[in-house]
Amino acid sequence: MAQKADQPFDDKRYIAEPKMDGFRLLLSTMDGVKAYTRHGNELSSRFPELLLSPIPEGTVLDGELTVTDSQGRPDFERV
Repeated sequence: MAQKADQPFDDKRYIAEPKMDGFRLLLSTMDGVKAYTRHGNELSSRFPELLLSPIPEGTVLDGELTVTDSQGRPDFERV
């Protein structure tokens, strides 16, 4: 259960990643490079910079699309 702490959590027995505020995006190179939401809506035209990525043909990437501000903090509104 989440709890407030005075110091960041740091324990070598655990692997954790920060919560980034974005949305799930699937990038596929199965039939050209295309980007999809988790519901299967194609968003390729909204992210043309992703379409230029050197990703090998036949790859599917499933991850969180985030945009950060100048200090590295997630900025959902900029997505």
